Amino acid sequence: MGNQEEVYPTPDIGDWLELYLGILWLRMPLPYALDHVNLYLLEDVDGWYLVDTGLNYPGTHEVWKRVVAQALGNKPLKGILATHYHPDHVGSAGWPSSGSCRYGCQLKNTTMHRRYNVVMVRRLVMSY
Repeated sequence: MGNQEEVYPTPDIGDWLELYLGILWLRMPLPYALDHVNLYLLEDVDGWYLVDTGLNYPGTHEVWKRVVAQALGNKPLKGILATHYHPDHVGSAGWPSSGSCRYGCQLKNTTMHRRYNVVMVRRLVMSY
């Protein structure tokens, strides 16, 4: 029966799903018609790396509190990898970086336009 699409489970908005051992897929809420953004957590031997942070929005922060309490297994957040600098992907960069999430992790830039992006992230982090 040839071209049938496989259906993969997806996490509910505000929840997460383990894709593979050590790779979590999070769907963070957004207060728009586009109602979520996909983020990822990558486990390392001694902590986790976060791929994007979500919008600076109370709904996002509430989900982060649950993720920290339930999904990280008492391992620290070691760093943040930013795929790009739209507010729904890095708007909360200052939240886990500021220590309000008990972490003082570094933000890593994964794009080509580093100077511009570093300035933008500094503004986001300084706004906290």
